[in-house]
Amino acid sequence: MAKHTKKKMSDTFKKRSRNMIDKLEREEMGELLAKGQRFRARQERLIDALRALKAEREAQSVSLSELETRTGISKSALSRLENDPNPNPTMSTLLRIAEALGREITISITPPNEAA
Repeated sequence: MAKHTKKKMSDTFKKRSRNMIDKLEREEMGELLAKGQRFRARQERLIDALRALKAEREAQSVSLSELETRTGISKSALSRLENDPNPNPTMSTLLRIAEALGREITISITPPNEAA
C-alpha cells in the first residue's frame, strides 16, 4: 500500500487561495445585498398599498368588523395586516380588501429603476 505524505502549501499558494476566496465572498455578498434591496423595495410597495387601503377604510368610516363581513377575512388578520411592521399580504388579500371598499388596485409593469 502506498504511503500518503502531506504536502506543505507554499505561502504564495496560500495567499492566492485566500485572495480568490475573499473575491468570491465579496461578489456573493454584493449579490445578496442587491437581492435584499430588491426584496425590500417590493415589500415597501405592498406596505404602501396596505396603508392606502387602511386610509380609505378610515375615510369611509368602515370598521374592521364591517370589513371582515365584506371580505371574509378575520378581523384579527385584518388588524395584523394594518398594524404589523412587516406584513406580507397576498395580492388576493389586497384585491379583496380593495373590492370591499369599492376600489381597484392597478398594477403596472415598468423597468426596475422606474418602479415606485
